[in-house]
Amino acid sequence: MKTIVLDTNFIMSCLGFKIDIFRELERVCDFNYRTAVLRATLSELEKLIKEGEYFERKRASLALQIINKSGMDILRKDGYADDILAALEPEEHVIATQDAGLLKRLKQKGFRTIQIRQKKRFIVQ
Repeated sequence: MKTIVLDTNFIMSCLGFKIDIFRELERVCDFNYRTAVLRATLSELEKLIKEGEYFERKRASLALQIINKSGMDILRKDGYADDILAALEPEEHVIATQDAGLLKRLKQKGFRTIQIRQKKRFIVQ
């Protein structure tokens, strides 16, 4: 079973584009998976709630509610989120992100990734 790790910008983008994350994952994933977020992602969302602009605060708050209600796993690793993601095992994890720099880094390490295309659907690469 693979673990799909959702990055902060991926979650925020899904909320901005009004994409149902779980329905879309079911549509594109032809493998068994569970979803997870990093503890660093939760920290980033909490920081956005305190310091972000109005719409960022609202989306970050909604993102935390979705994470809490969905029962996603929390990966408890310390450090900078991008570094933690790049240090995971490519055979066991799929990373969902919109960050171009991180995507390039992950591809070099052999990760499968999930991205948003046309503001409405996911693709797995």
